[in-house]
Amino acid sequence: MTTINSRAVVLVALCAASGCADTDEATSLQSSDEAAVAEHGAPGVIRGTDFNRHRLTGGRVELKPVDLHSTPIEAQVERDGDFDVHPGTGNADGTFEIAGVPRGLKYWLRVGTNWYLTRERVVDVGIDALGRPDAIGATAGTSLVFDVDGLTPVTSGDDFQIEAPDAQIGFYSTASLSNPIAANAPNPGDTSLDGTVFPFAADAAAGTIQFPLIQASRGDRLTLAQLTTLQAGSVTYQSLSRALTTSVEMTQGAATTVHGTLTAPPSALVHLDYRQAAYEALADGIHPGTVPGGPTIFVDASPGGRRVNLGTPDLAVVVLPPGGDTQVLPLSVRNPYPASWPLFASTGTTFQVPFVGVAEDGSPIVRQTASSMAAWEFVDRGHVTLAPVISPVRDLSIDGKPATDQILPSTATPLVTWERPRHGSPAAYVVRIVHVLPQAPFRQGGIARLVVTPDIHSVRIPAGVLLPGEHYYFTVLTVASSEPRSREQLDIMLVPPRAQFIDAFSSTIRVE
Repeated sequence: MTTINSRAVVLVALCAASGCADTDEATSLQSSDEAAVAEHGAPGVIRGTDFNRHRLTGGRVELKPVDLHSTPIEAQVERDGDFDVHPGTGNADGTFEIAGVPRGLKYWLRVGTNWYLTRERVVDVGIDALGRPDAIGATAGTSLVFDVDGLTPVTSGDDFQIEAPDAQIGFYSTASLSNPIAANAPNPGDTSLDGTVFPFAADAAAGTIQFPLIQASRGDRLTLAQLTTLQAGSVTYQSLSRALTTSVEMTQGAATTVHGTLTAPPSALVHLDYRQAAYEALADGIHPGTVPGGPTIFVDASPGGRRVNLGTPDLAVVVLPPGGDTQVLPLSVRNPYPASWPLFASTGTTFQVPFVGVAEDGSPIVRQTASSMAAWEFVDRGHVTLAPVISPVRDLSIDGKPATDQILPSTATPLVTWERPRHGSPAAYVVRIVHVLPQAPFRQGGIARLVVTPDIHSVRIPAGVLLPGEHYYFTVLTVASSEPRSREQLDIMLVPPRAQFIDAFSSTIRVE
């Protein structure tokens, strides 16, 4: 059996990106690096890459380096409740280095707002993406105009979706309020779109977001799908009824017209065994007082192959009220997409979560936020079961103090601890930090995201993340995933089968 040293492979990739002389030199550097590991605690260099893995239809993968030259890069080593900070350097070619980090010790690796607890010396923080890396975002005035017929008579609840995966468009929906139709929307009963404008540029006033240009010259294909209302027993749902697949070359800053006729793809039944009560029973583990708000269920096709978390078109959408029990839903779906795109079902259950906020005068006030539990599972021969495979972490505490309804005083580097979930096997935990604000929207996410392996059940928040005088709370996301990844791959993806994530919320702290 031939074995391959993954550290050497990654180091060769680093040299290819940054211009090392040859493979022999890379192997020599790797060998000397490994030999130095014996000098436990001796300083050394952390080397890393951040390349987006762009997945195209047909199975091809293209790498695109993330420009890191202005991204904060550092390593922090904890010592007796404090941290030694080692600044690093990021490069435009997607590589970075951090010098002086002691060998053999765990450290926090920071890349932007993402933090990873590891002891690896050569690391990869790249993630998957959909479509070709050279797709170009649309500028003001860019749109598609549809002059098409063959629609199912339109109802008031219809959705029109665009799918062009190689152009990085995995989900464009006129009903999702991301990009509503800008002009000449169809009326109920219509069987055609006549000069109907689908906007592609970001416009805050119109409530639209930016999408890339679809370019036939680059091999892109476009599918326009109509989802209309169907009934399954007492359940009303949306289902794809008509679709048109064609080529189009969009022009930057202009309207590009698409002509054609939508047709009905072959129909099939997907029997969805949905365990709603079991999902809603997870509410108590999220935070005291949490209330389930009802699930949305999707049956989708995955243009990224078995990487289903890259943006996917809907074949069926079911919205249920809270309080339901186990039921099997026979959903009629029509699928215009290639047979190589696997079908999967996903569900997102929304929970209303109370948290202790702060009023303008700094006094405590109870506010509400939303949390979503998500799960994915592949459809197998027309059947799929969606049931919990993991529960929230237990006994979440800050500096040994359990969650309460009061604001807890804290240092700027508190210790967040938890017990493993009662049900399921985590693939990772993600600690997310939320800034609590006295003004609307009363909370701000994206402060920091800390990824740790499933054997870790406590983390000290790194230095410089929390500011004195400010308020924060933490969520600990439990991730179940079947993604195979090496030790050097630090980020976690959500890949079925049996993929799921769910949060647990801490109390609010005030940094002293």
